[in-house]
Amino acid sequence: MKHLLLIVIAACVYVNALGQSSKIGVKYEGVIINNTGASTPDPSAVLDVNSQDKGVIFPRLTAEQKNQITNPAEGLLIYNLTTKFYEYFNGTEWLVFGTAQIPPNAPSGLVATFVSISRIDLSWTDNSDDETGFIIEKRIGAGGTWTEIITVAANTTTFSDDDLGSEFSEGETYYYRLKATNNGLLSEWSNEINVSIPPFISTWKTDNAGTSGNTQIKLPLESSGTYNFSVDWGDGNSDVITAWNQTETTHTYATSGTYTVSIAGTINGWRFNNTGDKLKITNISQWGSLLLGNNGGYFYGCSNLDLTATDTLDTSSITNFSSAWNYCKSLTAFPLIDTSAGTDFSSAWNYCSSLTSFPLIDTGSGTNFSVAWSRCSSLTSFPLIDTSSGTNFSSAWSSCNNLISFPLIDTSSGTNFSSAWSSCNNLISFPLIDTSVGIDFSYAWGNCSSLTSFPLIDTSAGTNFYDAWKYCSSLTSFPLIDTGAGIFFSDAWKNCSSLTSFPLLNTSSGMWFLRTWENCSSLTSFPLIDTSSGTTFSRAWRNCNSLTSFPLLNTSVATNFSYAWSECTSLTSFPLLDTGSGTDFSYAWSLCTSLSTFPLLDTSAGIKFSSAWNGCNSLTSFPLLDVSSGALFYSTWLGCSALTSFPQLDTSSGGDFRYTWRNCTSLTSFPTLDLEKMHNGTGCFENTNIGATSYSNLLVDIESKNSNTGVTFHGGNATYNAGASTTARAALVANSWTITDGGQTP
Repeated sequence: MKHLLLIVIAACVYVNALGQSSKIGVKYEGVIINNTGASTPDPSAVLDVNSQDKGVIFPRLTAEQKNQITNPAEGLLIYNLTTKFYEYFNGTEWLVFGTAQIPPNAPSGLVATFVSISRIDLSWTDNSDDETGFIIEKRIGAGGTWTEIITVAANTTTFSDDDLGSEFSEGETYYYRLKATNNGLLSEWSNEINVSIPPFISTWKTDNAGTSGNTQIKLPLESSGTYNFSVDWGDGNSDVITAWNQTETTHTYATSGTYTVSIAGTINGWRFNNTGDKLKITNISQWGSLLLGNNGGYFYGCSNLDLTATDTLDTSSITNFSSAWNYCKSLTAFPLIDTSAGTDFSSAWNYCSSLTSFPLIDTGSGTNFSVAWSRCSSLTSFPLIDTSSGTNFSSAWSSCNNLISFPLIDTSSGTNFSSAWSSCNNLISFPLIDTSVGIDFSYAWGNCSSLTSFPLIDTSAGTNFYDAWKYCSSLTSFPLIDTGAGIFFSDAWKNCSSLTSFPLLNTSSGMWFLRTWENCSSLTSFPLIDTSSGTTFSRAWRNCNSLTSFPLLNTSVATNFSYAWSECTSLTSFPLLDTGSGTDFSYAWSLCTSLSTFPLLDTSAGIKFSSAWNGCNSLTSFPLLDVSSGALFYSTWLGCSALTSFPQLDTSSGGDFRYTWRNCTSLTSFPTLDLEKMHNGTGCFENTNIGATSYSNLLVDIESKNSNTGVTFHGGNATYNAGASTTARAALVANSWTITDGGQTP
């Protein structure tokens, strides 16, 4: 009995292990363990466990613990806590114990499809309804070792292998097979399938323009590339290329024509970059093993290229897509390539003018989108791509003139929006995009002539609004955006001819107001904006011909007022602005045909007064302005036909008096102005009648002070009196002057 007890204890220790690291072995012919009173084991059993109200517990392991058993013995039995089955090891694999061992039906119809050199797609037919998954194996080369790559879930019929390794790109064939599993019960293997990289196939027309001859083509390989490929030129000849500058990269055909070129092997580096035989390549029907490199400009200038390939170009490692398909004007569609690593997309699809749609590519890492889709003039819509990292959007969609709407893309990192949507002249609305860190908005929406309204975007960081909404001729109103940091407002709202009012924007930092509201012909009033920093107002309100009044703006530091209010034909009065710093007043109030009076502005620093009041034909008088620094008086008061008199201005610095008072038909008297520096008086008083006394005094004064020779001077219809004026005129003529007037008074 003592021996039996020891045997039972030893057996229990052996069976349950009890967490001990030691092992106990017992040798005995037969042992019975029971609670029924029996004392003799069954003669056929080494261990007879007998009970009517208790069971036996075998080792209980999770599936993970089971798989950690080292070298399991054939027949080893455990209870799997994960699957809730007893399992035994048959010497090869674990099988479920105690159930009918019927494996699932084998899958069939395994197909491998080459997608790119970094991806192979598998598909198969699931022929069972009780599998728990499919085990997929792969081997490299016909003599390779099968290796399990993954177990996919039940009812799965496809898998993409994107862990191909370098062997595949170097030309090895990959083999695949799979089988169904049901908790260790395994089906037969499916059919085996193999796949290798197909060749890169392109079509070329040799007699298109290029750097090679009209019976030649030259492959656009680059010095940084890696090459080891065979090329079938499509004429029965082939070469092996291992270097970018190998002589054989240029091939000569017997006759000019169209040829299909097939390249098999390693080709890493392909770049036309708007040079070479860019116009000779006309089609790519299979990408195969082609890798482009990472220098951009890959198909730049290939304006005859079309893409019919159904496989995918591997671009997964490219960061530089700059000018990648720039000027590919024949592309009508673009494939969904992997651009997830791309950071630079500048000019990537510029001038792809035949594209009608664009795929939802991954541009989440992109920072530079300048000119990316510029002049894609056939695009009618654009996808909601991820541009959240983009900082540069300059000209990104400029001249996409068939876009009628634009998505709410993430531009929250954008600083440069110059020309971003310029000439998108079919856009009828624009989304409230995040432009909160934008600095440069120059020409951003210039020539978006169909926009009827504009959102209250955040432009608080913007400094450059040059041309920003120029030619947005359908805008009827404008929001009170934050322009407090703006410096450059030149042309900002030029030709916004439907604007009837303008908001009180913060322009306190603005220095340049060149042509800012030119041709805003529907504005009837203008707000008292802060222009205290403005230095240039040239053409700022030119042809705002519905303005009837103008506010007393602060223009104290401005130097250039040329054309500032030219053609403001409805202005009936003008405020006493501070123009004391102004040097250029050329055309400033020309054709302000409703002005009947003019204020005594400070023009003491003025040098250029050419055409300043040209065509102001309602002016009946003119103030005694300080024009003492004025050098140019070309056409200054031309056509001021209502002036009956003229003040004694200081014109002593003036040299150019061409057409200055031409057509001032109501002038009957004229002061003796100082024209001592006049070097050109062509048409000066043409079609005027300033009176004999005024004209005679003027001739005498000119002759006494002006030493210039060869001057042309027009005195209009005026006549001169006999005596001193006759002598003075003769002296001027003797000094090579050409004088036109009404002659000596009878």
